Amino acid sequence: MNLKGAWKMLNVAIVGFGGIAQAAHMPAYKHLQEKGKVRLLAVCDIDPNRFTQKMEINIGGGEENAAAEVRRYTNLETMLANETPELVDICLPTPFHASVASDLLRRGYHVLSEKPMARTYADCLEMIRAARESDRRLMIGQCLRFFPD
Repeated sequence: MNLKGAWKMLNVAIVGFGGIAQAAHMPAYKHLQEKGKVRLLAVCDIDPNRFTQKMEINIGGGEENAAAEVRRYTNLETMLANETPELVDICLPTPFHASVASDLLRRGYHVLSEKPMARTYADCLEMIRAARESDRRLMIGQCLRFFPD
């Protein structure tokens, strides 16, 4: 299959803007945006302080908080009403992965969710079911899976 020229720029939004979103996901999207692969539209977090504070986690980095470069929301519904992401990147605490991912998939969004996939096997199966029923893509990010101790 020849995919040359088939790449379409993907509109992305991030839900949850804590340490992993700031230290791993945001720099990756910034890099992909510079290459013309994605357009990061917005970030969403219930705590507006996350948009201005620098989160420190044990992976180095040290970049300044980049939320100022995109639109910021404190409510997921408001973000989705005002933005047009094709992919929503879930960087929320683990207990929210399954419910938010399943809902977004059923609403027609592709989903990238941070690990772990969910808290229970049943929740994992529900996420898979939602992806299949909606014909959307579900991917679990393994950003620090193989990061050396």
